[in-house]
Amino acid sequence: YSPYTTSVDHHLKEYGDRYNLVFLFRPVVVERNLDIIRRHCPAAKVLFHTVDLHFLRMSREAELKADKTKRGAAYDMQKRELVGIGSVDVTILTSSAELEILRPLLPDAHLNVFPLVMDIQGKGNTWKERRDVVFVGGYQHTPNVDAVKYFANDVMPLLRKKLQGVRFHIVGSQITDEVKALANSDIIIHGYVENLTPLLDKIRISVAPLLYGAGIKGKIGTAMALGLPVVATSLAAEGMSLTDGENILLADGPEALADTITKIYQDEILWNFISKNGLDFAVQAWGAEAAWGKLSEILADMGMEVKLSPHPLSLYSENRSSTDQ
Repeated sequence: YSPYTTSVDHHLKEYGDRYNLVFLFRPVVVERNLDIIRRHCPAAKVLFHTVDLHFLRMSREAELKADKTKRGAAYDMQKRELVGIGSVDVTILTSSAELEILRPLLPDAHLNVFPLVMDIQGKGNTWKERRDVVFVGGYQHTPNVDAVKYFANDVMPLLRKKLQGVRFHIVGSQITDEVKALANSDIIIHGYVENLTPLLDKIRISVAPLLYGAGIKGKIGTAMALGLPVVATSLAAEGMSLTDGENILLADGPEALADTITKIYQDEILWNFISKNGLDFAVQAWGAEAAWGKLSEILADMGMEVKLSPHPLSLYSENRSSTDQ
């Protein structure tokens, strides 16, 4: 807000005593601002949202690629994240799997799992009105780049034989040159899509063929909140409390992914079953009521006064854009 406010430090020096809660996202933001907040906001509790455990994602990439340099960077990030979590009042994780990893490393830290918050719009078109498969992601994020390359190079050749004419849609911002190079007659590069709903309502299957990563995946939540069935690797669905064969289908390896996609693609009864159960799960786990209940619980545990307005709970959404784009 320059020229009136030129930095966080500038603002907090003047107004820091008015705050009783500061909410920080990602470890670099904690590193950059925590000392300033502690200095100028004497009454404030600090709540840290990791978004995902960066060191976990980085270490998995290092192991997958057998890269010593990446392994060292992951170790450095682990030290930084653990220091950050140990320095704040309460930390939010999105994944129950990450909670299990952190508990023994930081037994005295105040850790909470707070998953996705989704505007649940519900299902649009029927199985018969849909075709093709889609991947949604931002391609500044290397797990997404590797996932679409893996799907295009290893899974699509198998799908072409099983589902003649099926197309793979690649959606999301910051498309890299290596992703652009995947374009083909049946591999469609969309780039960033302002409003995903009209596109996803035409798609029969959303895929999440991630080989490494951390946290929970907005691409899975976005699809399920629209009643769009998801086929994912086990790692992609990690920590989301989803059940294979109930509200999602899991498959690992090119053959298993191709077989599973083909099965639900051709089976209207199975498609409707996974669609309905996925949508029901999204409402119960990620809708406005669920989000309010969990966040109010976290704030109450921090000693914050929490009141529910008499107005109906809702989530603002001018249009639908995945948290992963």
